[in-house]
Order: sequence, then C-alpha cells, then structure tokens
Amino acid sequence: MTTTYITLLADEYGLRAGAGVFYTTMAIGLGCSRVMGGRWIDRGDITVIIMLSFSLVFCAYTLLTLVHGIVAFLITALLIGLSFGVVHPAFNTLFVRMATPQMRGAATSTYLTAFDMGIGAGILLGGFIASATGTYHASFVAGAISVAIAVTTFYLWKKLRH
Repeated sequence: MTTTYITLLADEYGLRAGAGVFYTTMAIGLGCSRVMGGRWIDRGDITVIIMLSFSLVFCAYTLLTLVHGIVAFLITALLIGLSFGVVHPAFNTLFVRMATPQMRGAATSTYLTAFDMGIGAGILLGGFIASATGTYHASFVAGAISVAIAVTTFYLWKKLRH
C-alpha cells in the first residue's frame, strides 16, 4: 500500500515535492538494512527480529498518520525501508527453517505467494477505504492498525508454539 498511495497521501499533506524523496529515502533504509539484516537474522532469535521489524513498521505508519511535515514524512520513509529490509528476509528464513529440506522450495514459494497476496489485498483495501472516507490518510491509519494486529498475532503464535 505504501508504494501505491504515498504520492496521493503526500498530496493530501501538501508535500507533493517530497513524494519522490520519500522513495529515495525508503530505498536508502532498505539498502542499509539488507547489509546488516542477514547478520542479525543469523545471530539472533528470528521471531524477535520479525516482531521488532513489525513494531518499527507500526511506529512508522503511526508517525505518518500523526505528523504531516516533510521531516516526519522522510523519517517514516527511512523507518519503513529499514524494517522492510529486515522483515522480508527474516520471514523467508523462518519459512525455510520450518520446512523439511525437500520442501524448502515450496516454503519459499508459499511465503512469496502470501506476500504478493498481501500486497494486492492492501492495495484493494486501501483504495476502498480512501474511496469510502475521501482521504488516503484513513488508508494509512488502517494500515497501522493492520500492522498492530499482525504484530499481536505473530507474538501470540510464537507464545503458543513454545
């Protein structure tokens, strides 16, 4: 949802010129986190890393919905890039580790399919919410709530599993 609607949200906030810089800042965060993320995943508890990354996404989306200045807008981009750069490889690693050696390809495929379906669902829901409320801000509030639900669900799954 972020990459699809951020330009429209920037328009709502009067930050149209900042939309392009948002993508650049997000890419910088993504690149930085990919450099360090693999090491963190290999050395740490992968579920803790996932929860921390999801929590960072929640903080970023919350900041994005509360503060409408260019500095907060770009900090949000950096936080989203940093968290996405860690959470996606971490989830892929989690799925692969849970699978038997002969099912690792299927595990990766399942993860990527779920990821793509989530992107599609987020875009559709975000558009529906924006259409119903007349604001993309509401879509990002819903996104923050969705991330909070995801963090909670993942935390509960981890607790029930151990």
